[in-house]
Order: sequence, then C-alpha cells, then structure tokens
Amino acid sequence: MRYTTQLLLTISLLLFAACSSTKNTAVKTVFPFTYQNGDYTITSIVMPEGDGVNMLAYYEGDNLVFRARDNDMDGLMDYVINGEASIAEINEIYQYGIREAIRLDKFKTLKSLRKYEFAANGNRFTIHTYGFLNDEVYNEFTIADTTGITLAIWLDIQANGELTDIKFGEFPWDQAQKFYTLVLNSGLQADRITAANDKMVVKRTKP
Repeated sequence: MRYTTQLLLTISLLLFAACSSTKNTAVKTVFPFTYQNGDYTITSIVMPEGDGVNMLAYYEGDNLVFRARDNDMDGLMDYVINGEASIAEINEIYQYGIREAIRLDKFKTLKSLRKYEFAANGNRFTIHTYGFLNDEVYNEFTIADTTGITLAIWLDIQANGELTDIKFGEFPWDQAQKFYTLVLNSGLQADRITAANDKMVVKRTKP
C-alpha cells in the first residue's frame, strides 16, 4: 500500500523565504533551516491555479542524502524520491521545519481550490483533487458523520473513480466505493466534477 494510515493536519501549507514568480508561472519558494546540525530546505512550488507540492531535501556538501515530497501540502511527506531515509524520520524533520517557519513568520495557509462537498445517507462527503501534472493527479475522499467528525479518508490514486488506499480511519472498501461513486455522479451532474482522459477530477474554483 502506497500510503499508510495516519492523522492529517487540517490545513495546507506554503512555506517561503525567497520567492520567484511571474503572473502566469509557478511560484517557487525556499525555506532553509537547521535540524540537529544538519542543513535542510523545504521548497514549495505552487501553480497559478492553486495546486502545489512541498519538497524536503538534505544535502551533505554537494551530495544529496534524501529528497521527499508532500503531494497535497498537508504537512506530511507522502513518499521518498531519493535516498534511504525512512518516511517517519523525514516527517519528524519536516514537522520541525514547519514549526520553525511558523516561529519565523515564514508560513502561510492555502485553501484547496479543487473541493466538492456532498451530504447523503446521514454522512458528509468531500472529494479533494490534488496534483498539477496530469499523470500525478489523484483524489482524496473523506467520509464524515453529521457533526463533521472524520470517519475515514480514502485515496483514488489514479483519479479514475476507483478507491485504492485508505489513509485514515477504518471503513469497508465496498461501502466507501459505493459512497464515492454516488458523490462523483452528483458532482458530474452539478458540473463540479469533470470526466476526461480516464480521469474524474474536481474543477477548480476561484480563490
């Protein structure tokens, strides 16, 4: 399973120290910090449409030790791109870097621009679409009760309408898939979800 069960932060992150962008290009920001005598950088890349990723890198001199990627900017690294460090170790460093960014006022929250919400059968459902490259787009499906308490978060890695991995909580796949299909169809009818190129993704809304 590509993702392990874990509790998510409820905000998206943009970390920045130096910034370079133009009106129609991505915004790239870099936040350097020191952790246990090692020098690290968190690089954020945010597209004009609002999608983005964070990457954590550690070098020893000119040699890359590891690089990891937070696909949805939720404060948890999703996978290691280069190197042999464990995801648990990397997330410990990442969380420290986030705290340092907050302390130094180098932290900004981003609201998701690709979110669709729907309520039915005594539950609240949310689909978030993340990623800014066509082959990396995926959906995150949240199931909550009527009070808004999250029961489970499932992932549709291919954004093709089929749930693949559970990220948080416990909820049977067959029941989650039934609800997911219901919400996708609702979004299609409401013109909030689009189906093209074997992908079903939430349309962007203006910030």
